[in-house]
Amino acid sequence: MTLTSGNMMIPISMTMGDAENSKMILNMIVPEAAHETGHRSDNIIGQTLRELNFEEELFAKTSSYNVAEELLKDKGVIFLVGPPGSGKTLMARKLAKSVCISNRDNVWIPLCLKSPREWREHVRPDSHHVILMEDIFGFNDFDKKAFSKWKILNMESMIDAKTKRIIFTLRMHVLREALPHLQKFPLFNWTQVVDIVQELDDGKLSVREKSAMLSKHIKHHNLNDKIGMDIVKAILSSDTLSNFPCCCRCFCQDRHLHTVDNAVRFFNNPVECFEKEICLLYNEENKTKFGALLLTMVTNGMLDTNLLDDNKKSDLHDEK
Repeated sequence: MTLTSGNMMIPISMTMGDAENSKMILNMIVPEAAHETGHRSDNIIGQTLRELNFEEELFAKTSSYNVAEELLKDKGVIFLVGPPGSGKTLMARKLAKSVCISNRDNVWIPLCLKSPREWREHVRPDSHHVILMEDIFGFNDFDKKAFSKWKILNMESMIDAKTKRIIFTLRMHVLREALPHLQKFPLFNWTQVVDIVQELDDGKLSVREKSAMLSKHIKHHNLNDKIGMDIVKAILSSDTLSNFPCCCRCFCQDRHLHTVDNAVRFFNNPVECFEKEICLLYNEENKTKFGALLLTMVTNGMLDTNLLDDNKKSDLHDEK
């Protein structure tokens, strides 16, 4: 058997070797045109791989990941839920790549789908797909209209545990709002929900897990020589709960936090620190950055810089 990709014929047997072969297949199935073809639907595999690879080096396995991985193998469909900043996206991407790399009998094609149209265009009953769908029922709040569009697709008719793996991500408060509707969604079952916070041992990250996350972020930002062990130890003893991955990112990106006192203050109460930063932006005479923040919020974190005047874009970039 072969998989056709562009002008290439890829033997299925090539995936029978070790994991490196599967990684190679994962890269080979991306058409050359995927890099610069314009419309997302024309290069969805290339877009998907770029999403799956983005900041992959920041991921650190947790006990929640192990639960999700086993459930995905068993059920074929899982719902990853958790608060903002808890690491749902990185975990979902890692799970998707794991399916592609670990299955040696068939070539599994990853798809990050954003719309019902993409499902109709790219999901086929006889193809092996691992499908990642992030916040499709609403980002900040439950979107009943968006949910209805997905529901009428009759997705369950195409689901075969042998050829499909589906990973949904959604925020906990969106799940609560969506529950009355999800009960009628054929793919939803409480046994398929993984709360990535509650599934942690004692409902919180272990020191080992926090240490792995923090170390990966420090390395990613080339801060190994700038963040001393005194700061690291102080952070690991902080009371940060569900949003520790997000806090690690923000900490590494803000050099003003790179002292013991500031780091402890931030990790113990990140919301208070964010509120102060937002107030500082608002009080600046130049409101460009504050405006960009508002635009980012109303566009669900997907700020299109083309909306900004060319003369204003440079104002958004602070010297690190």
